[in-house]
Amino acid sequence: MESARIPSAAQGYVELRGRAYPLDGTPLHSPIDGLPVLWYRVRTERRQSDGKWRVEHTLESDASFLLDDGSGVCAVDPEGAEMLVRRCDTTTRGDMRYTQWSLIRSDTVYVLGDFATLGSISPELDSRAQVGELLKTWKADPTALLQRFDLDGNGELDLREWELARMEAKREVRRHRDDILAAPEAHVIRKPAGGRLYLISDLDPDAIGRRYRWLAAFHVLVFLGAAAAAAWFEQIGVLS
Repeated sequence: MESARIPSAAQGYVELRGRAYPLDGTPLHSPIDGLPVLWYRVRTERRQSDGKWRVEHTLESDASFLLDDGSGVCAVDPEGAEMLVRRCDTTTRGDMRYTQWSLIRSDTVYVLGDFATLGSISPELDSRAQVGELLKTWKADPTALLQRFDLDGNGELDLREWELARMEAKREVRRHRDDILAAPEAHVIRKPAGGRLYLISDLDPDAIGRRYRWLAAFHVLVFLGAAAAAAWFEQIGVLS
């Protein structure tokens, strides 16, 4: 399968390749260093008494970003995608270790998934995730958040004030999303139905192909080994 061009891509299962850019109005920042990113996965580990590291939890963003292949722009919804990302940074703070994989602005990204144009997608695409990401960004700057929404000036947000912030975030996300969807040609790529592979990667497509061929060969060997073991045990059982 060859990569399609966004303006002429057929509806359905396609490959796209281009430069990645943030979706306007919904900035995403790394939870580790606060730097702007398009997507992240953070694995948190704690050092045990024996010196080994134990995984505490893994956090992964699901905010959409844009893909520009030079001929058009497409929104990429990463929810449910298999992410093959080579950028990896590790930070150790005391007994905690944080490993982050990320995509950043202008990365060359390959996407294999379900492609759709305006009219076949919902205007509410990923709005809940976008609102959540925007609120997390605002919470990262508590001073600005209080200046904007602390109506009674008591230095904290009560339920009413936080609901005001949430509603404003929804309005802001809706405004920017409507701008994108109202474009003459609005496109999105997302997880396909039916269990087909949804892949997002900053690797070269040839390297991705080699990796999947190796994985396929590995699974075949595992299957053959399991079959041979089962036959051997069955034979032993018969002979005994």
